[in-house]
Amino acid sequence: MADEPKLTITQQTGVAIVGFAEPNLLDAYHVNETTKDLYRLIEQEGYRLIVLDISTLKMLSSQALGVFLNMRQKLDKLNGQMAISGIDPDLSRVFKITRLQNVFDFFDNTAAAVESLLTKSEHEKNP
Repeated sequence: MADEPKLTITQQTGVAIVGFAEPNLLDAYHVNETTKDLYRLIEQEGYRLIVLDISTLKMLSSQALGVFLNMRQKLDKLNGQMAISGIDPDLSRVFKITRLQNVFDFFDNTAAAVESLLTKSEHEKNP
């Protein structure tokens, strides 16, 4: 398998922004590699605010959906937050069919997602 990065990770005001290099996250190998990279952000790099920019994704496997859900649960346990930006209309239907549309916060773009996470985080620090 190629060692090309499957994710792009940038940081903005303490928020990790994760982009996906490939349009599909389907096969087990790439999902497992992506899982390791995403969990590393939380467990090793200490990020508690994460935006998944899925604007390049067109297809997801059920395993990938499970990874997103597990990430959300990990962050919840650590008082962290996650948002999803740039969802494709077809992928939006997948989240609705699986009843995950109410589990995640969706935003049209990354800037709105980052702003929301920072606002929520600040509000939790200073209620």
